[in-house]
Amino acid sequence: MSVQPVGFLVVGNGAIRLLPVDGNAVVDRLIDTVPDLLDRLTGMFQKKKRTSDDIIIARD
Repeated sequence: MSVQPVGFLVVGNGAIRLLPVDGNAVVDRLIDTVPDLLDRLTGMFQKKKRTSDDIIIARD
C-alpha cells in the first residue's frame, strides 16, 4: 500500500487554492478560478466607475 498525493494547497496573496497533481483536472481548476476572476472584473469596473464619479468640472 502506498500514499499518493491528490493535490497541494497553495496559499498566497490572501487566497487558498488546491493545485491538483493530476494533469487532467483542468475543468476543476477552471471552476476554482472563476470566482476569483469575477471578483477581479467586478473590482475593475467599480474602480472605473468611481474614478468617473470623482471627476468634478469647475465652471467659471
